[in-house]
Amino acid sequence: MSEPPAVQGMRDWIRGHPRDAAQISASIVLLYAVCWRIVAPDLLEFIYPWIDYIRTNGRIHAFATPFGNYTPPYLYLLSAASLVTANKLVIVKSLSILGALASAVAVRRAIGHRPFVNEATLLVVLLPSVVANGIIYGQCDGYWAAPCVMATVAAADGRPRAMLTWFGVGLAFKFQTVFLAPFILVILVQLRVRPIEWPIPLAVYALAMLPAWLVGWPASDLATIYVLQGAYFNTIGTAPSPWAVIAVLHAREPLAIFWVGYAAAALTGLAYVAVFARARLSALGTMRIALLSAMMIPYLLPKMHERYFLLADLLSFAIAVIARDRRSMQIFVACEAASTIAIFGSMFDFYRIVAISVIPATGALVLLLVEIRRDQAGTRSR
Repeated sequence: MSEPPAVQGMRDWIRGHPRDAAQISASIVLLYAVCWRIVAPDLLEFIYPWIDYIRTNGRIHAFATPFGNYTPPYLYLLSAASLVTANKLVIVKSLSILGALASAVAVRRAIGHRPFVNEATLLVVLLPSVVANGIIYGQCDGYWAAPCVMATVAAADGRPRAMLTWFGVGLAFKFQTVFLAPFILVILVQLRVRPIEWPIPLAVYALAMLPAWLVGWPASDLATIYVLQGAYFNTIGTAPSPWAVIAVLHAREPLAIFWVGYAAAALTGLAYVAVFARARLSALGTMRIALLSAMMIPYLLPKMHERYFLLADLLSFAIAVIARDRRSMQIFVACEAASTIAIFGSMFDFYRIVAISVIPATGALVLLLVEIRRDQAGTRSR
């Protein structure tokens, strides 16, 4: 994206604002120290056994046979981290912190050399959804969300190959990267990217799977990991969406009406591409339609986890810092509030609380649509 005159780098900013830097850094250290010993159920049920499997079967040979329900890149990180320490909590939490830091770096790149970029970079790791995804849950969502932010930046800069490469990196870690797929398709059409280049994300995915395949992990399994994930989790999700309301009224089990959510997401995605493929977009406008894609897909799909608005949280935060206007700040606050309510409601199985998250989520979507329409009107008038 085009950027205003350069501001202080992080090192110079710390030297010039030692009190601010110390206060934010102390808050980060204190919060993360308090949350360090929290052991989420997924760690005991999934990640700890994967680490044990890696240790028992060898850090390389373990990949000869499929294990876990994540793609190998995260398992590679677990294997590498186990060389440093035998403490499973340290392995998982350290990797989750690295994911949070990756998110902060990506948001910094999105903001560019603009005012408050240094403060914003540090504040990313204090966002409630980033804290919950990382140091509390011990999840690796930063490893797909950060590449998606970088893909958005590349798109705004008019660099489609870099966009596709970053999208592929995210896809190699988590399938939730596809929340950005409608946006990627819009940019491909707008920039008239040759169809022969469209499969770049699949090539990046295949490259990331290559080490496991070389050791012996069957290619058919590597190609269908995400299909198996979808079959494993087959209940109403707890994301900030109308489905959270249905979860209060119905037992958390497969529903015959799930097809409604799939159809709504597909049709909305097609409409999104049709509307924006020929739209004139500024760099900030490009980021806003990326945010719309990141919000609307998990909002409509039925089996989404409460954590899946993380990309929307990061993008809305970056946009709020860049634009520094009331509407952008309202969108960010509503988006972050939706994630936070859903996450902490789910954490304690308070599904009625989770259902409340649909209110700020819907509000954020409406405000974003109004702002995008205003962007489009301003672009046409010019």
